[in-house]
Amino acid sequence: NLKAILKPQYVDQIPRAAQGCVRDLLDKKNELGNQDEITESFDLSNVKDRQIGDLSGGELQRFACAMVCIQKGDIFMFDEPSSYLDVKQRLKAALAIRNIIRENRLVS
Repeated sequence: NLKAILKPQYVDQIPRAAQGCVRDLLDKKNELGNQDEITESFDLSNVKDRQIGDLSGGELQRFACAMVCIQKGDIFMFDEPSSYLDVKQRLKAALAIRNIIRENRLVS
């Protein structure tokens, strides 16, 4: 059985589906034990204590990508991971996503 992890396309809908503090939501899905490294990679360290509903579009995008990167899976799907991100953030996101690629894992 393959486990697929998906990042939603419409990140502005995330606050309707999930509520709570960024740190708590990440803690619930930290299956790989790499949360600190990933939150640093996606520049989320300064928003970890904020409520998910208070995040900007770019912060929500980075949060959604980080959520995928901290979970165990065989297939990782990032639907439009660069929307809402500036050039610097796009490069950082691409590097973080690239770093989760290992043998027997697929990233789309």
